[in-house]
Amino acid sequence: MKSTLSVQHQLCRLIGVTLGIACLAGAAHAGGGTEQYNWLQKLEGDWVLSSNQVGEAAKHPVIAPLVGAGKVALSYRMVGSKTTLQENIFPGTPREMATMYHCFDKECTEVVADHYCSLKNQPILRATPQPAAGKLVFTCDLSAAVCSSPDPHLHVMTIEAPPGGSGQIRTTLSIHRDGKPAEDLVFLFERK
Repeated sequence: MKSTLSVQHQLCRLIGVTLGIACLAGAAHAGGGTEQYNWLQKLEGDWVLSSNQVGEAAKHPVIAPLVGAGKVALSYRMVGSKTTLQENIFPGTPREMATMYHCFDKECTEVVADHYCSLKNQPILRATPQPAAGKLVFTCDLSAAVCSSPDPHLHVMTIEAPPGGSGQIRTTLSIHRDGKPAEDLVFLFERK
């Protein structure tokens, strides 16, 4: 009798652990990569730098002429049979950069951003669980050498839209240098 109860107890624990893992995986999938990737796809199109910039980033001599000028400063387009969202920021300038957003796997359990930087490096960033509606935060994947190096690199990237879908987004590029935060470059964009 004692061994039967012990076996039943172990079986119940195994089933409980299995169900718990399955529930967590389902929850991550339901609110994870697919939802984030769908939100990113809605950004497709051309964007201009708003005349209402905050901070010093938009005062850079290459970027300043784009502020409030109505010229495309950010462009999103779907490529690869809609498996990747290509972002070009500051196209046609010496500071042009590209980021390719895509699902990590076929189930889209998470979104990955491969960033091709004007700092002449290519950090890989992964979307963190969505902190709020209309906001995505990508953090550097420390398995990528550049992300753990002392060299300046994009370490955190945040894309957020104000509530109400007003056709604006705010992009924050957080640069790390010598293994610690160095500066945040904040840009405000409006849909063209």
